[in-house]
Amino acid sequence: QSSMRAAWPLPAWPLPALLQLFLARNACGDLPGTCSASSETCELFQGASAASDCRNAASPARLGELTRARRGLLEVYRQRELSGAAKSECGKAWRSALDHLIGKGFEAALEAVQRSHMKEAQDGYLTGSARCWDDDAEGRNWNLCCSNVYGLEGNPLCFANGALPSFESCCAFAAGSDNFLVIPALLEVEILLGLPTGQLLVLAQEGFLRPFEVSTVLWPGGYLLAQWAASQERCHLWRGRRVLELGAGIGAASIAAASCGASVIAADLPQHSLLLLAANAAMNGANVSTRRFDWNSEVDEEAMLQLGPFDCILGASLFYEKWYPRLWHLLHRLSAPAAQGQQPGMELPFIALAHTTGSLQVPPPETGLRIEGRVHGEAFGMGRADRGDAFADSDFEVVILRRID
Repeated sequence: QSSMRAAWPLPAWPLPALLQLFLARNACGDLPGTCSASSETCELFQGASAASDCRNAASPARLGELTRARRGLLEVYRQRELSGAAKSECGKAWRSALDHLIGKGFEAALEAVQRSHMKEAQDGYLTGSARCWDDDAEGRNWNLCCSNVYGLEGNPLCFANGALPSFESCCAFAAGSDNFLVIPALLEVEILLGLPTGQLLVLAQEGFLRPFEVSTVLWPGGYLLAQWAASQERCHLWRGRRVLELGAGIGAASIAAASCGASVIAADLPQHSLLLLAANAAMNGANVSTRRFDWNSEVDEEAMLQLGPFDCILGASLFYEKWYPRLWHLLHRLSAPAAQGQQPGMELPFIALAHTTGSLQVPPPETGLRIEGRVHGEAFGMGRADRGDAFADSDFEVVILRRID
C-alpha cells in the first residue's frame, strides 16, 4: 500500500469531492494523526468520516432516546481526539436528530422522550462531597479529573489506586466542595448534582453539541435554587404543593422540588430544552410536567393561569436579571395573594428567585410584590473566601417575595 501511495500521489484540487475522498482512503486514516496525504485532503476525508459516525451515533435521538444519543456522540468525539471536525459534525447530527424528533409533533416527541428515559430511572445517593482539589500537590482540578472528555466517569488516572476519593464525591456539584466555581460547565454533556437530601442527580446538558446555549446547561442561579429547594429546612414543606418554575432550563430546581414531593410544572420556551428537561426528570424519577411558555404571549399567560393557582413560583436569573415590567407583571398574575391564618413555617404562597447578589433590591411599588427574605449562597457552600475577607459572601442569593394585594 505504501508503494501505491508513492506511485500515485494524491492530486490537488479541483477534483470532485467524492473522487478526493475515494483517493484519500489509501492515504488517510479515520482519526486525527493518521494521515500521510496533504492536510487539506485528509481534513476532507476525516470530516466526512466524522459526519457519518456522528449521524449514526445521533440516530437514537430521532426516537426519543436522547441519553443514548448523547453518550454515543461523546464517544465519537473522544475517539476522534476531540477534533474540531468531530465536534462540529456531532453537533450538527445532534441538532438535526432533535429537529427530526420535534418535527413529528412536540407532544409526541415529549412522550417518546419520557417513555424512553423512564426505563433509565435511577436512585442515586451521594454519601459525601469532598474538597478534592485543595492544595493538591499534583495540580489536579475538576477539569483535569472530571470532564466528560475523559469519559462519563472522569479521568481514570486521577482515581487510580485511591489517589483521590470516588469520582462522585470529587466531581459532583454539591455543597461541601468548591466545584460550583466550574458552573456553567459549558462543554459537558452530563453532570452530577448532589442535593442536601443526599440524592445524586444525573443531569444531561447539550454541552459541546450546542455550544453556549443558555437554556441547556446548568447555571449558578439554577444550582443554588436546587440546593435551596432540597434543603432540610425546605424539603419537607413541598409535599403536595403546586410549584411552577419559569425559565426552567435543564430542570435542576424543578427536579429538586419534585423529589421532595411537590407537583411541578417546568416552563421554558425552546422545545429542545424542554425535551432535555423531560429526559432529566424521567432519568431521576421525578414527576415534573413540562410546558412551553413564551414570556410575551398573552395566550400562554392565560393558559398558565388556568393551571394555577401555584403555591410557589421558582426562577433563576430570569430575563438575564433585567427586571423588566413584563417579568413583574407575570410574577404578580401567576402568584396567588398571601393566605391568612397559615400554619407557622408554611409561608405559602411565595416566589423564590435566584440571581446575582444585590441584583434585586426593592420591587417597584406598582408590582404588588414585596421582599420577605434573602438566603445567601454561602449557606450552601457558595462563599468566596478564596477572594479574601472582603469578598467572602456568595455571588448569588435566593430572594423570597410575596404578593401583597
